[in-house]
Amino acid sequence: TSDDDDRLSVGQKNVSVSYQKMFHNLNQSKGVFLSEKGDIYIDNGAHFGRVEKWTMNATTPTIVMTVNGSCHSLFLGPDDLLYCSLSDLHQVVARALGLPGTSATLVAGTWSTGDGMDQLNFPHGIFV
Repeated sequence: TSDDDDRLSVGQKNVSVSYQKMFHNLNQSKGVFLSEKGDIYIDNGAHFGRVEKWTMNATTPTIVMTVNGSCHSLFLGPDDLLYCSLSDLHQVVARALGLPGTSATLVAGTWSTGDGMDQLNFPHGIFV
């Protein structure tokens, strides 16, 4: 990834001639997740309020989730639920990718930090 020119480069490790793809217009992207199918989910929430899905041969992304900030971590569970940790909002949201729409649902946390059972404190990593 490159913060200087808002892009992500993808290639194969240990291959003499590697495939490379550039993803542009990524403003302050935080979270990236590579699925087993090879799809790439990228946070573009800081300025555009969305998570994008890139397939290997795509020239434009598909918007898969709308969010209220940057997803510091992304995770795609085996049930095709895409999770996003909105660290600055002390929340984790999710969206079922098999359903229509792009709205996320709050699955953990509140709007404030804390140590209560329903509160999070700047969540970053996600694993389900």
